[in-house]
Amino acid sequence: MIPSSPQKQSVVDPGLRTPDSGPFFNVWHLVPRNTDTETLPLPIIKPTSDVAPDRGWKVLLYNDDVTPFDVVILALQRAAGLSIEVAEMVAVEAHRSGEAVVKRGMTEEDALILCGGLRRWSRIEGICPGVGCDALADDP
Repeated sequence: MIPSSPQKQSVVDPGLRTPDSGPFFNVWHLVPRNTDTETLPLPIIKPTSDVAPDRGWKVLLYNDDVTPFDVVILALQRAAGLSIEVAEMVAVEAHRSGEAVVKRGMTEEDALILCGGLRRWSRIEGICPGVGCDALADDP
């Protein structure tokens, strides 16, 4: 049967629970509807001084003919956290060209810690003093 005049029919959400139906009930009916909100534009913040971005620091590994390859690769894995494949590539590049970049974009403190770790992990008493490395400001 179709109603002759439009009447408001209450639509009941089957997932809607009433307070009587248990401890957990839908509270969406308590959220205010049709509230006017004002959107504010974000402020534009301009730097107070002309500051260049920090370039970061890099660690260079130097070639030496004393430290064995496997020791250098182990030191790169332990100190820098490189995979064996990347550590091998860095060691080969240092051997061929005289130096290789181990990591870039670090803080000065992290770069110095990494250099110390490389020296410590590659030092073998009576055999080799440890690899040569430097912490330098990265190129622009």
